[in-house]
Amino acid sequence: MKKSYNYFKMLNDLSNDVSKAFSDVLNNRNIEFSRMTFFSLKKELNYQLCNEFITPISRDDIYVIADCLTEQMHCIRVISEFSSLFWYDVRKTNGLLADILKRQERLLSSLVDFKNKKQVLNECSESLSVTSNTSFYIQKKIKDCISGVEQQPLLRYTVYASLFELSQTLKTTFSQIERILINN
Repeated sequence: MKKSYNYFKMLNDLSNDVSKAFSDVLNNRNIEFSRMTFFSLKKELNYQLCNEFITPISRDDIYVIADCLTEQMHCIRVISEFSSLFWYDVRKTNGLLADILKRQERLLSSLVDFKNKKQVLNECSESLSVTSNTSFYIQKKIKDCISGVEQQPLLRYTVYASLFELSQTLKTTFSQIERILINN
């Protein structure tokens, strides 16, 4: 009998690569290795989903979380293009998002078994709240760029728009994890 593929471990590995890429951006290192590893794992995940009949959770749920992680990786690539331009307020936002990415890793690793469901749901709700607050802060910075309060408004707008998109995909991921836990 064929052993089932560990989708949860793969999603956790993808999340680890996203966090590592973001950490590389914060430390002014090249993210290409993390990106290549990520997309290699994503390709393997897609291959397994196409070839296995039974999955531990809905196939669509796995695709949605994997797509959210892919979108996060794309946002991080854009952010990395401007990493030499990080201003103090962007560094603050990056620190918040790095913590949120760590939360995502913990939550995805907790999906391996559905023990402590209530605790994981509480952490998911807390993560959604923290991410919403961070998104609100980033939106305020975007408004400052548009209104001309900030110096170099176009550059700052580009960076903040990518950070905002990253925070939104994190919110989507947390919502999906919460939905998976409630439905299983």
